[in-house]
Amino acid sequence: MIRRVIHAVLIGMLSIFTLASLAGATSPSQASSPSEASAAEMAPAALAASAESQDRPPRPQLRAGIDEKQLEHAVTIVETGQEMGLPRHAYVVAIATALQESQISVLANTTVPHSFDYSPRDGYGADHDSVGIFQQRVKYYCINDLTYCMDPRYSAMKFYDDLERVDGWENLPVTVAAQKVQRSAFPDHYAKHQGAAEMIVDSILEWQDR
Repeated sequence: MIRRVIHAVLIGMLSIFTLASLAGATSPSQASSPSEASAAEMAPAALAASAESQDRPPRPQLRAGIDEKQLEHAVTIVETGQEMGLPRHAYVVAIATALQESQISVLANTTVPHSFDYSPRDGYGADHDSVGIFQQRVKYYCINDLTYCMDPRYSAMKFYDDLERVDGWENLPVTVAAQKVQRSAFPDHYAKHQGAAEMIVDSILEWQDR
């Protein structure tokens, strides 16, 4: 009799323990999947990256008295030089040249009527057949396609191509290197823009490093 009572008690206790274990277990649908866990781990990193991008200014600082449109062209000139694997000195020479020739503006020319077909442009001039930021001569640089002189990126590429053909350009003063490319009637005028060019280039490089 006593054995039957003990046996019944043990069976009852085992049943209660089993039910409690089942009630406390997590169902497969409630368990976190590997992808959910991974997403949870990645969330802080994504937030940090987002915060970092928000901390970066939308553009470099305006320096040397230029406006936002001129700065946009200056960024294009610097980035083109970087894509071509050129050093800082090349960017400074290019920006100093652009300041002297056009104030870093895309200029059409009244003697080249079809230059007004190019858009966007920032203004116009009337010096020989010179067009674009670097005032490149149409008859020498873009006989077949005016885009090569009017487009900021293409005209910068052409300027850099010519600069690289100058022997020892890397060690030449800014105004000398610029004159070797441009062959201007005013060879010393590039020198006065060197300080502004360096400020603009450094502003762009600092912005890129953020």
